[in-house]
Amino acid sequence: MSSAVSFPSPTGVARVAHPPAHVGRAVALLGVSLLLHWWALDGMQRAADDVPAVNERPARTVTAVLLAPPPPPPPPVVRRAPRPPRVAPPPAVAAPAPEIALEPAPAPTQPPQIEQPPVEPAPLPANETPAAQPEAAPAAVEDPVLPTERVDGTDLAAELGETGVLPGGLPARATYVYLTTGSEYKVLTGETSIAWTLADDGRYEARLATVALGITALELKSTGAVRRFGLAPERFTQKRIRRSEEAANFDWNKRRVTFSTRSFERELREGIQDRLSFQFQLMALAQRLPERFHAGAAVEFPVAGPDGVDSYAFLVGDEETIVTELGEFVARKIERPRSVGGADSRIEVWLAPALQWLPVKLRFTDRRGRTTENVLLRIEDGSQPAPDPAR
Repeated sequence: MSSAVSFPSPTGVARVAHPPAHVGRAVALLGVSLLLHWWALDGMQRAADDVPAVNERPARTVTAVLLAPPPPPPPPVVRRAPRPPRVAPPPAVAAPAPEIALEPAPAPTQPPQIEQPPVEPAPLPANETPAAQPEAAPAAVEDPVLPTERVDGTDLAAELGETGVLPGGLPARATYVYLTTGSEYKVLTGETSIAWTLADDGRYEARLATVALGITALELKSTGAVRRFGLAPERFTQKRIRRSEEAANFDWNKRRVTFSTRSFERELREGIQDRLSFQFQLMALAQRLPERFHAGAAVEFPVAGPDGVDSYAFLVGDEETIVTELGEFVARKIERPRSVGGADSRIEVWLAPALQWLPVKLRFTDRRGRTTENVLLRIEDGSQPAPDPAR
């Protein structure tokens, strides 16, 4: 280590000895080194202050957008297979209802239910003891072809008005009894009686009753008067077993037909008949206009029932021999054919000119193909109609 040495000055003043030069440089270098270190440390500190911490990084913003759910898929389209074209069935051959023989059974304790044809007389009551047989479907038939020579009720009324009904054509009093059989139950038979009266003032009354097994299955009644065109019904009633009475009323002043179970009305024309009087009208027409009842002709007139008015168009056929309990009679057959699908009942009537054209046989076929047949059995309460003088 160096130390300063003081020497006496010649002037008497003591001089101070200065350190050597290399010592000053060392000190200066030391200061500069310290200054540089301070500056470096300060710069590093500032740099550290300027660097953001990990936790101070700006947060990222995430935006969530809710999307609407997609629409449900459309329901699957079910494609139906195309229907095969309809093939019309071949026309069925009309055949009579099968005859089924049933064993005799005791009389039922309850009145049997009977399906009556729409026109007189009614079928026999069904025996309730044996099991019911299946009903045959109506046979498909073609439209009846009416001949060109057709006489309707108005024409017949005009002709009868010109000639007049024969005074002795219709009896004053008689009861006609027919043996009644049906196609469903051959072992069952009944009787259908028609009581007829004609008063001096021209008013008539006809009553029909069908009885089987002691039970009255059907009652019909027709009342009216005889006019220039034949019978003019005024009231027709029908009473079936287990059913209420039904009626058709003929108002000749207002020219209207009304019905007890229907709200509508129908026109009343001359020549109109009901379901019982038409049998006697046929007698009167054939007696006075026999030329209208030749084979191939047609006779047509309206017929009223308790549910409306129908047109009865009868085709005139050939003559046939009918066997009855009163003997054999040559009779002219007239027929009302069934329509397509069996919507109308079939009516067959055999008129015997030898008995003043009295019906000696009648057959009715209903919509289901069931038949009821009436054959003249006897004539009561009056003399037998006089033979036709023309035969």
